[in-house]
Amino acid sequence: MASDRLVMSVTEAAELLGISRALAYELARSQKLPAVRLGRRLVVPRKALAFWLEQSCGLGGTGALGDLAR
Repeated sequence: MASDRLVMSVTEAAELLGISRALAYELARSQKLPAVRLGRRLVVPRKALAFWLEQSCGLGGTGALGDLAR
């Protein structure tokens, strides 16, 4: 899902993570999933999601998920 966009919708992030849309919104609201409110929209920055996954998986910033951020 390479894209020029810096952010993705919560629904797109849910699809990428293989979780339900409802769970993704719940995680974003509880600040467990990195998300930013832009007006009325809630979006997930690609780089923040890649960093969050690396930290959550114990990869410690190895850049293994670098393609996600692009």
